[in-house]
Amino acid sequence: MKYLISIVTIFVIFISFGNFVSAHVLKYDGNIGAVLHIDPDDSPLAGQDSKIYLDFKDKSGRFDIRKCNCQAIISNNEVNNYVNFSTNTFYYNFPKIDVYTLEIIGKSTAEADFDSFDLKYDIRVATDANEKSNTIPIFLLLIIFSIIIITSVVIKKNFMKIRNLIRSKK
Repeated sequence: MKYLISIVTIFVIFISFGNFVSAHVLKYDGNIGAVLHIDPDDSPLAGQDSKIYLDFKDKSGRFDIRKCNCQAIISNNEVNNYVNFSTNTFYYNFPKIDVYTLEIIGKSTAEADFDSFDLKYDIRVATDANEKSNTIPIFLLLIIFSIIIITSVVIKKNFMKIRNLIRSKK
């Protein structure tokens, strides 16, 4: 019985913390790199604005986003879209479900002195904002599974008590 509870506990912990694994990758080109974050939940929805945030890193310490001529090129097999930005954040509406390439190109302006960079990220847009999801969230499945396990343990424990009580009366 103790083994069953231990196994169930380990399973629930393993599944629960599996959702917190980060898919963020730091990409570098020379001294400058960035970690890409996309809201909502790093899973952009087709047909809905997605907030794209770049957490820039600079090994030389000279990079300043305000002094960068930064451009994002978002492309799939059909189109290339260009977005100029001067902050770490910009918005983009992915038109359809597809795999996109996000290329970040940065060049210093006259007032700045940092190396130019070119970073590429693959972005999978797997869900349309207009589609209703019929999937049950994992946390709900975990709750249901936990309730079933706990209920079966309680029933078995009570059954054993009743059986022992009946045996002791004979």
